Amino acid sequence: MKKFICLLTLMFLVLLPTYASAIELPEMIRVGLYFGSSSLQEVKVSAEGGVSVYQGETDLGWYSEPSVILEQGVWTISGGEQPVTVTGDKLTLVSAGGNLIINGKQYRGEFELVPNGDKITIVNHIGLEEYLYGVVPLEMSTGWHIEALKAQAVCARTYAVKSMGKYMSQGFDVYNTTMSQVYGGASVEKEDCTKAVDETKGIVITYNNALIDAVYFSTSTNSHTFSNIYVWGSDTPYLKGVEDTFQHIVKPDCSAWEKTFTLSELQNILDNKDINIGTLKDLEIDEMSPEGAVISLTFKGTDGEYTVKKDRARTFLNLRSQGYSLQKKGGEVKVSVLSGKGVSTSTETLVLGKDGALGELSYVLDRNNKSTELKKTDIKSVTLKGTGYGHGLGMSQYGAYGMAKSGFTYDEIIKHYYTGVELTETE
Repeated sequence: MKKFICLLTLMFLVLLPTYASAIELPEMIRVGLYFGSSSLQEVKVSAEGGVSVYQGETDLGWYSEPSVILEQGVWTISGGEQPVTVTGDKLTLVSAGGNLIINGKQYRGEFELVPNGDKITIVNHIGLEEYLYGVVPLEMSTGWHIEALKAQAVCARTYAVKSMGKYMSQGFDVYNTTMSQVYGGASVEKEDCTKAVDETKGIVITYNNALIDAVYFSTSTNSHTFSNIYVWGSDTPYLKGVEDTFQHIVKPDCSAWEKTFTLSELQNILDNKDINIGTLKDLEIDEMSPEGAVISLTFKGTDGEYTVKKDRARTFLNLRSQGYSLQKKGGEVKVSVLSGKGVSTSTETLVLGKDGALGELSYVLDRNNKSTELKKTDIKSVTLKGTGYGHGLGMSQYGAYGMAKSGFTYDEIIKHYYTGVELTETE
């Protein structure tokens, strides 16, 4: 009996996340909301209890709905009894009650206004767990199985912590777009997604006691994820291709897609990227990974060739995934055939040899009894057909959903998609 109890205790401990005091999660994360070309000329913010404006420790007053502009290094804050002007660096906007609202969207935490020329970058300072409340519903769907949502929450938390300071030069840690993780603030929060965050609070994914790059994507190609060596070029031990058959339960078509380009459209793409190989004549897939990823795609022109490799075989043509086949229209050998019904044109170029084997017809005799090589017609268009959506690395979200519906727990899902990892509970 004692042996049985000890065995149960050991099994229970194995299933629990490990505890690592060496990894400490930040209390706050800085999210870029409006930045770069999306920076604002004028910022109008509101909150149920009004908004207090600070510059450092200096209180610049309370406003029911402040309007802020920046011109030649001078901040002007309107919305009070009279406009307030100050010079200097950043401003901080704090809600005096309720969420902050900008452009109709609600956000927890505070806003930091950062100069970007005469425009203003807006950064949301928010608690890490509250940030995840606004990520999980947009990266996965409310209504999905709770174990899939919990797997998403742990991946999103790990990704966020790993990204801390990544965009320091722009004044924040993560973008609010697919360049990091999609974040929509309090306006998008859903009860089940919030529950998934709360029930996994503080848990991250580690490999050899260090945070992993917990990348994830929508749907796998051919029911298999990819290895990083074939995508971004690094032989990452925890980003190995694994089977992803459970996605068929919730995504039977595996996000099947098809995209057709005329040769002139492909020529324009090359020209717009200043790639000069003369007149484009052909497009060829040179190499595939064992998992079904195109890892070498070559454009062939009259003056040379241009090859894109690995992930660029997807992004160069803005394709949904790196797993696809290629079909061409045109490029046939056309021959005229004289029969009892007259002359007809055929693109069938196989002939029956003396040995009874079929071979390709390459030469014919012309009217002067001279051997003439048959020439292929120009390719008119290419059609790329594939399955999958995203870079194919790490966790497949539809696969996670399928696994959850099949009875797998969030930790089992994570350990399936990331090879050799541990779930670590932080302080």
